[in-house]
Amino acid sequence: MRSKVLIGLIPMVIVITFIYLAMFLVVQQNYRLSANDPQIQMAEDQANNLNTTQGTGFSYGQNMDIAKTLATFTIVYDSTGKMITEVVANGKAPTLPSGVLTNAKKNGQDRFTWDAAKGVRIAAVVVKFDRGYILVGRSIKEVDKRIGDLAGIVFISWLLTVVVYGFSAAYTERRKA
Repeated sequence: MRSKVLIGLIPMVIVITFIYLAMFLVVQQNYRLSANDPQIQMAEDQANNLNTTQGTGFSYGQNMDIAKTLATFTIVYDSTGKMITEVVANGKAPTLPSGVLTNAKKNGQDRFTWDAAKGVRIAAVVVKFDRGYILVGRSIKEVDKRIGDLAGIVFISWLLTVVVYGFSAAYTERRKA
């Protein structure tokens, strides 16, 4: 009788698991994708500005160690992909993932999560402009913390739901007997 109840729980536990997993993924993606919002606006505005001026007209974000700040930063690359502004991650110039500038050239823009250095995750947006590329990024350290908290809340909620459902099913089965 007990094994019958346990076997009967399996389909519902699977359904509950998929529901909680879907909820987690929707919220997690919302957190992560919204982390790009300021960078999109800044990169597009700065690319438009640089398209209308002759010089780089740009100094903001220079000499910044992006591993030590949550601030939004900007990196300007020339048309060959050479970094023009001085930005470092843990003391070293960060290297873009391959294909980022190619995608930006092809599509006008690329949005990605960048592991700029060990333990340094960046929400980055690259926009192509006439003479090169602008990357605007910021740390997603706080977003990652929120996602971790969300995972804990969803797991506890899932576990409580499964336990309550299991006790309810066992109680119902016992009353039938």
